[in-house]
Amino acid sequence: MANRLRVLNKNRFCLTLLAGTALLASCVSLEEARLAPGAVRPGQKTVLLLYAGPGPLVSAADSNVESAAKIVPGLGLVVQSAQDDRDLAASKDLARYLPAWTPESAFYPRLQEALAVSGHPGAFIAQEQTDVPADSLRKLNEARDALDWRNRYFLPGLEGAHGRNYAAFLSLDDALIFEVNLLYGVASDEQGLMVPILGAAVKLLRPATLKTLWRQEFLAEDKPAAKSLYDFKAGPAQLTANWEKMMPELAQKIAAGYRDNLQKAGAYKAPAVAVPAQQGLPPGGD
Repeated sequence: MANRLRVLNKNRFCLTLLAGTALLASCVSLEEARLAPGAVRPGQKTVLLLYAGPGPLVSAADSNVESAAKIVPGLGLVVQSAQDDRDLAASKDLARYLPAWTPESAFYPRLQEALAVSGHPGAFIAQEQTDVPADSLRKLNEARDALDWRNRYFLPGLEGAHGRNYAAFLSLDDALIFEVNLLYGVASDEQGLMVPILGAAVKLLRPATLKTLWRQEFLAEDKPAAKSLYDFKAGPAQLTANWEKMMPELAQKIAAGYRDNLQKAGAYKAPAVAVPAQQGLPPGGD
């Protein structure tokens, strides 16, 4: 129970903007996996898969209660459960106000662009370039709600948390999976306002064995855009615009984190530099 409580407190810290907490450039998981030398073969096909939560996640911390939970043995799990219930109710309420929005479509091209210069020695390909039906992958992202999705796919070490079973797709045996789980929502700051946040839990894994080769979490926030939850409900289009504005930053953080691991593992491959075409002489020139 003590280990689980530490995981819960750590993940609450990663997703909640506590008073005086600086911007988290990246949240390093308790179960982070470092890339080993030789893990990625030159030219190895790497399927880039992006999954988003089914809705926004609201994280509104009660600092007084959480402070007590750190002191009273056993109270932490009770507090976490009650906080999760409140967050889930607020998340479902916020989702009712949001316009139709597909975060995967908005984030995927930015992710592709950033990873193209990450130094990956393999070859990134999209799901459409495999023979795995899109519907089969959608089924791997099933969850009851935003909180259940977070616990299943974003946070490690929780009861009920599990990875996706790619072993059933035999055509991917020789490939790697670069899996990005995108979480979007708002988190309370020290003034009680809600700050738009965008998070990603990223894994590189072998589908045949489901072995994780690398894992890391990343977080972006838009502090200047902080508002009350009521204001976001009154102008929901602005909230989706805030999330999209953070997408290039989050994509760059993912690429930088991956590049760092590739370099430490000795697997980094410098991206090809495009050479501009030589201009010819104008018509009639010598």
